[in-house]
Amino acid sequence: MPRPGGVALAILAASGGLLILVGLGVVALGIADPELVSSRIPDSVIDTAAVGGAMVALGCGTVLLGVLHLVAVAAVRVRVRGAATGTVVLAAGMAILAFAFGVAALVSAVAGTAPAILMLPGSAGLLLATIAYALVVGALAGATGAPD
Repeated sequence: MPRPGGVALAILAASGGLLILVGLGVVALGIADPELVSSRIPDSVIDTAAVGGAMVALGCGTVLLGVLHLVAVAAVRVRVRGAATGTVVLAAGMAILAFAFGVAALVSAVAGTAPAILMLPGSAGLLLATIAYALVVGALAGATGAPD
């Protein structure tokens, strides 16, 4: 089996690190200042404590996803059986999510339902992430080997 590409694993490791940092930031914000988000939602819909709890849960999930990225990189590096296949599935799923969220951000900016100054850079970043994850899929797909 050929050695998996270092660039692909570097992309996954950087993505995992970024997801962990963002997740920790969302957790901290959910604990320290849930009012920042809940002030944009009508009081009759949900209260501030629930928004803070949702932010903490979302942040924890994001941290776990980042850790999964790092575990996948480590498993591929030490050549755990099936790790390359699992990593391709992870990267393909992330590419699909990044593309969907990037298009949603772009549509929100064009429709005027969200501030374009925030949505356009977010959309561009997510579409770049889509390309990066697609490159990971392409680089690691050959490392999965033939089925037994």
